[in-house]
Amino acid sequence: MIQDLVKDIHSTLKNYSVGLNKQNYLLEKAWTLVDGNLNVHRLIFKKKGVLRAFKNGNLEDNCTWDYEQSINSLIIRIGNDAVVLNEIFLDGKVLILRQDNTNAFLVFINNELLEGDQLEKYLMDVQSTVPKGIMEDGTIPLMIGFCTIIILISLIQCST
Repeated sequence: MIQDLVKDIHSTLKNYSVGLNKQNYLLEKAWTLVDGNLNVHRLIFKKKGVLRAFKNGNLEDNCTWDYEQSINSLIIRIGNDAVVLNEIFLDGKVLILRQDNTNAFLVFINNELLEGDQLEKYLMDVQSTVPKGIMEDGTIPLMIGFCTIIILISLIQCST
């Protein structure tokens, strides 16, 4: 089950997230979640806190969203209910959030870029293919980069 997989790898996935602060990965995409009762939920994040939320094809009323940078979380309001959702992973294809102070994970996919039956394989690939030496911002730590340069220079000198 996808919930069990996410529980097992969520701490690793956090390292490879582009981050909610890069909202161009989040905005104007139909994020789809199928819950345990087989209800289909779609969220479309718009600019200025506008949220289009659908449940089983029906538009929900009074929906908003806000990014709270200080806790790296989304605050989503649907009707009279509001929830704080912490970032776990976002890359444009998958959005994984965890309800604050719980172990309840919400796994959304961008159906334009990924099919639901590909989700498990995709998450395993993300976890296993990103080099461990790369930082969240895409840079290589100085010591790893420096050591790599020294090894390359040594190899070049040995081959000549």
